[in-house]
Amino acid sequence: MGLRMNQRGVPKTIDYSNMDMDFITLGFDVRPVGRYEFDGKRLRSALGPASRRLACERPNVRCNACDMRAGCLYALLYEPGTISTGSGPKTPPKPYVLRRIIWKNGVGTIEYLLFGPAMDFARMFGVAVVNAIHSIGDYQVNPGVSNWMNGDDSLFRRDSVSKYIKKRIKELDKGVLRVDILTSLRLKSNGKTFSDVTIERFASFIGRRARLLLGFYGYDASGHGIDEMFEMPDQINGLKTESFMAWKDDHRYSARQGRSMPTGGITGYMKITGIDSKGLGLLALGELLNIGSMTNMGHGAIELRRG
Repeated sequence: MGLRMNQRGVPKTIDYSNMDMDFITLGFDVRPVGRYEFDGKRLRSALGPASRRLACERPNVRCNACDMRAGCLYALLYEPGTISTGSGPKTPPKPYVLRRIIWKNGVGTIEYLLFGPAMDFARMFGVAVVNAIHSIGDYQVNPGVSNWMNGDDSLFRRDSVSKYIKKRIKELDKGVLRVDILTSLRLKSNGKTFSDVTIERFASFIGRRARLLLGFYGYDASGHGIDEMFEMPDQINGLKTESFMAWKDDHRYSARQGRSMPTGGITGYMKITGIDSKGLGLLALGELLNIGSMTNMGHGAIELRRG
């Protein structure tokens, strides 16, 4: 039976408080041989071709006509097709997110999360990322290709959304909360891109993204799920906030679409006073999953801290 969807194409379930979702974290340390540092847009552009070269066994056949697509990493990431739902066929969300790409003191720290069916391809995904980085330029990458092909399961961590939320609530549940936007935040609705963000809008987009991912890749945790994080208006509305944000323009050229695409977004930070554990849990979801569009390029990364 297909998923039931609402008018925005977001899956509906009976009770999200019982839902949970597993994920795998893959981390990489990158050291340039020269001085060149790349961003998430450049890595995304390299990962597609690297995945195809690694996984595709019939390069002359279109993905939607290939009888080997079920076991193909490239098809899973970039040509997933559609699934049957109560409101017609829908394209599932990408089962991965580039959660972090940060350069500090000449070393790049890259972190991916894999959800749902992508978790079965964790090792191959790791190889594809390393190959993509090497295609960009001359870098030392750890773990390398041989590590991913021959290493043990200690190369990646498996966790659940509910455990992550509970951990962050315990760490942050006192005082003023600061939300740092680490990478440009792009919030779009009905074709409109927002140039500013309120805490209510922030929370709304977190809830929408989490519902989408949980609806496709989550499971019933029999009452031990993410609690009542989606009953957020009463916990979020009216909170005292201070915003220090600005819009930053940027663009990316898509070879696949043959045109330049806007990738700018909101940067800066927000301070929140008086948030309770449920509202904090909702923001922790955004910290884990990233927020808004272009999360597979590292956009929408936030960090929660006190201060």
